Amino acid sequence: MRMMMATAVLGLIAGVGGTTLGGLLVVWLGRVADRYLSPLLAFAAGVMLSLVVFDMMPSALSASGPVHTCIGAGIGFVAIYVSEKVVRVLERRMLGSQDTLVSIGLTVGAAIGLHNFAEGLAIGAGLVIMVELGITVAVLITIHNIPEGMAMAVPFKLRGMRSVTILLLTTLAGLPMGAGALIGYFGSVSRAFLGFSLAFSLGAMVYVSVIDLIPSSVRLSSRSEALIGLLGGVLLGFLAVWAI
Repeated sequence: MRMMMATAVLGLIAGVGGTTLGGLLVVWLGRVADRYLSPLLAFAAGVMLSLVVFDMMPSALSASGPVHTCIGAGIGFVAIYVSEKVVRVLERRMLGSQDTLVSIGLTVGAAIGLHNFAEGLAIGAGLVIMVELGITVAVLITIHNIPEGMAMAVPFKLRGMRSVTILLLTTLAGLPMGAGALIGYFGSVSRAFLGFSLAFSLGAMVYVSVIDLIPSSVRLSSRSEALIGLLGGVLLGFLAVWAI
């Protein structure tokens, strides 16, 4: 019982800690220089695409093979597309209008939540194998979650949302990791399912990066600033994967 609770707590700390810290960085950066927030949309997209290419995709291919990875990624892409449409319909009905930046932030949050669930599975499975392995995985995932929290927080900050609300939303995006860690701990997760989950979440991240973040950055800043932000994000994501 104690080990089960420790697994859930570790998953929550890794998920909530990383995304919330990313939100804090955006809140702080927004106070320093608002003009850098628009290119940060492309920067966030670059980080997410880098994690997809250099980390999530190789792991998914290794765990479940190319066919299941492609299927999972395709389903994840379509799922986020549908969820974004639902969010925009609900916004129009509840608020009487549609706020693109809020929709983007919520869509990014949904993709991050899916990713956190998949990573939570890895934490739980790691703890079953060896406690030290689970803790190591949790620390690495926390670091990975910082740029993801930034990606979610930037659209909200550009919209002028209150800092407390931004931090609350980024915190919520980290919660699914606790549930994933519990499921992984009980040993009901096969290697193929873990790979499929990673593929699903990488498809979701590709959607929000290519369809939402990059075009929005170009509209709000310029192509050159967006390109610089994108390349900077790709570089940071690659260094993060390489370093850990």
